[in-house]
Amino acid sequence: MKKETHEQIRESFKQFNAELAQYPCNSCSHYDSANRIAPVPGLWYENKASNEQPIMIVLNYPKYYDQEQKRILSTPDGNTLNQWLKKVGYPSFYATNAFKCVTPKDSGVTLRHVSACSNIYLWKEVLCLKPKIIIALGFTAVEALLLDYHPKDQLKSTFLNKKHKITIPRIHPFPDSHTCSLYTTYHPAYTGRGGQMYESICQELIKNAVEDNINDRP
Repeated sequence: MKKETHEQIRESFKQFNAELAQYPCNSCSHYDSANRIAPVPGLWYENKASNEQPIMIVLNYPKYYDQEQKRILSTPDGNTLNQWLKKVGYPSFYATNAFKCVTPKDSGVTLRHVSACSNIYLWKEVLCLKPKIIIALGFTAVEALLLDYHPKDQLKSTFLNKKHKITIPRIHPFPDSHTCSLYTTYHPAYTGRGGQMYESICQELIKNAVEDNINDRP
């Protein structure tokens, strides 16, 4: 991918995140002023030594500390992910959450929240970036991206730590749908609780995803 295209994509996401902060969203029960603290924008990182298509990384939902810092990956979980990416050469990437808003007391979200948010925001992010590879870290992110393909009760036991093919539907103002590869694995916070085995699984999956992106194996 040419540098100019990287710059165009970065500017598109800058505009998208500015609109996200201003948009009076009322698509789920966290919309009212008592519950919706603030949406947390995605993060764009460009490795200027690489011309590869940026990878898209989808996590679960932001924590209160992310909102204080006004950026994703600001928690210890973000530091863990940064270490994983460092080990594979720090590819260009765009990181975002399946659910955009901080919830009261980090109370988490339901599937209904995630579905409503994805239909408005996450699909547009995918169609804007058009990645060859998406990496979903955490079960909420996996739900958001795979629920249209598989029943919920099969997702956790069957579809973590695998590679899938998905198609994001056409949404205004984007004229076309987009098909790409999706890698699904544990959230960095889970590996911190689960030990070295889970961390090794995540690192191997991210390594495979980056290699597929470089070698054009979507």
